Amino acid sequence: MMQAIYSVVVNGQDISNALHPILISLAVSDRAGSASDSADIEIDDTFGQIVMPKPRDLLEIKLGWKDQGFATVFIGKVDEVGARGSRSGRTLSIGAKGMDTRGKAKQKQRRHFDDSTISDALKAAGQTAGLSVVVDKAFASIRRPYIALDDESFVAFGERMARELGGTFKIVGNTAVLAKRNGGQNPAGQDLPAVVAQWGVNLHSYDIHPILGRPVEKEASARWYDSGAAEWQSETAETGTDDAETTRSSVYSEPDQDSAGERSKSDAAESDRRSGDGSVTIEGNIAAQPEGTCVVVGCRAGIDGTYRIEGVDHSYSRSGFITTLELRQPKDGAGRDTR
Repeated sequence: MMQAIYSVVVNGQDISNALHPILISLAVSDRAGSASDSADIEIDDTFGQIVMPKPRDLLEIKLGWKDQGFATVFIGKVDEVGARGSRSGRTLSIGAKGMDTRGKAKQKQRRHFDDSTISDALKAAGQTAGLSVVVDKAFASIRRPYIALDDESFVAFGERMARELGGTFKIVGNTAVLAKRNGGQNPAGQDLPAVVAQWGVNLHSYDIHPILGRPVEKEASARWYDSGAAEWQSETAETGTDDAETTRSSVYSEPDQDSAGERSKSDAAESDRRSGDGSVTIEGNIAAQPEGTCVVVGCRAGIDGTYRIEGVDHSYSRSGFITTLELRQPKDGAGRDTR
């Protein structure tokens, strides 16, 4: 029987051995997009032997299996500490976030960039927030005549760029990342690993809806005003979702043709992503990452297929190590029973 293992390091000091006799549970949550990674540790605090961490202490967590090794699943800073107690016992809970919630990333900025690339603007705003920035190669060279932050924090700016371009933005430790949504790659262009959830092998449970009618659109459209022709124009993009007939129109107009094209592609990708959803719980798997893929095998025709991973939750306790995947964007047979 495989043995789950973990490591907890606080400010460079490994406290795993001291933690082992009193650890109740350890959970890590990783989401695609703007939501910050989070970690929660609960310990038996009957004798109060663990020194309470300080806000902004650096926390690193590794998970894995004894015979297979382990890897880092969380890097962040302590965000909150709490304690509970009653006649039945006492516990201490430690919460951490991937983003420093007391840092300058949430501070508002007033600045603008003329004839700048998305990458240069994000990196300049990130530097003011004390962060390095990594931009997906699909976005890095996109140039805009004017980019402004009008009392907008770096976090809000990054999230806005992600919505406009069809990306996901998040801060991990001291690095902000803008990656392509639904691309299946990290910002460096490397393929993210595919995770298999197979009935009778590593799959504990599943709850999947590969068919959702309401969010499905055939295409997305964004309009812009062509001053030369003195008329409104539209840019459209196919969602790639089967059996769709309608067009999703952007609520707001865009300043130029390029921006309208980027918006329509972003909305199309989001519509396709929301065409199905669900979750699976599998044996702990540190390879699972948001924006990667999960291949569901052995459940039934119409459920088996490939899904985009929206979120990853790792949970370690004395009873074992499991991983729960939040799924979107059904493909490769998911949603179709062809028998």
